[in-house]
Amino acid sequence: MATNKRLIKSNDEGGGASFNTVLYTGNGGTQSVTGVGFDPDMVWVKRRDASANNHILQDTIRGGGQANTLIPDRTDAQGVNGQYGYISSFGTDSFGVAAGTTSAEHTNFLNASYVAWAWKGAEIPAINSNGSIPSVVSANPAAGFSIVSYTGNNSNATIGHGLGEAPDMIIVKRRNASGSWNVYHSALGNNSTLILQLTIAELIGQGTWGTTTPTESVFTVGTGINDTNNYIAYCFAEVAGFSKFGSYTGNGSNQYVNLGFEPAFIMVKRTNGTGTWGMFDNKRGLSAPQPRLLANDSAAENTGTTYWASTDSTGFTVQGSSIYGTGDFIYMAFANQF
Repeated sequence: MATNKRLIKSNDEGGGASFNTVLYTGNGGTQSVTGVGFDPDMVWVKRRDASANNHILQDTIRGGGQANTLIPDRTDAQGVNGQYGYISSFGTDSFGVAAGTTSAEHTNFLNASYVAWAWKGAEIPAINSNGSIPSVVSANPAAGFSIVSYTGNNSNATIGHGLGEAPDMIIVKRRNASGSWNVYHSALGNNSTLILQLTIAELIGQGTWGTTTPTESVFTVGTGINDTNNYIAYCFAEVAGFSKFGSYTGNGSNQYVNLGFEPAFIMVKRTNGTGTWGMFDNKRGLSAPQPRLLANDSAAENTGTTYWASTDSTGFTVQGSSIYGTGDFIYMAFANQF
């Protein structure tokens, strides 16, 4: 757990210094990746230059180490595939990456190229008793981000999230057994769910989020995310000038999506049909053609296609002829802070 004083940039808008993308090169063993800009509490890593390398996601509630890896493009319990590399620690302005017992491919292979997306939570996690099930929460309300750990009770229940306002996006994963990555998005509502490791359209009427829309203090968990197992949830609430969780309908023509800030990170998913979870950021490049990674796939980075016609100080323009140009889409976006 990171214990040093958090770095807050005085010239940031809402959210402070709470999100950043970091690029690094693997050294084949163990290394500290610096220059995050704050002490990270959730780090998501993906190798860029080779296929069949899974995403790795870890946080300060579960901790670093091979046994605590989660893989966003797979349904495995935590620790599975950790032998191919893992996030070893969370430090001051940094995080550690290490080779697993088999290889370092997923996080630190020699001379391989990696991207890491990092978010800031709380200095110290706390017990949250707002819901019908107690939770352990690392919350950063100013940035609209929290990490929530809970154990299900096999019925519809409410979970405290610590944000002080209703989350716009929630990603939930069973930790101690296999299970899908269920995604709530406010543009779809609590009757719909998306699956992060799949390309399928939204699932309607599954009961995943119960029958209650998230509130300023709790979200509801139901079918598939509240059996008697351990779960981790990542909650996001919109913060003006820092983050936005919205939707658009593509008609095959170029169209502008107004975020109210210059984007540093965009993840987008089609909801009314099959579509990938495209991941883009300013460190790999948002100018055409944009390097793209897929949250649902272990493939290498695609560098030869244009998805956004342009980005500017207040948003982005969807390339109408791209795969994100026709259909209904949801997105999550974070501002350029570094």
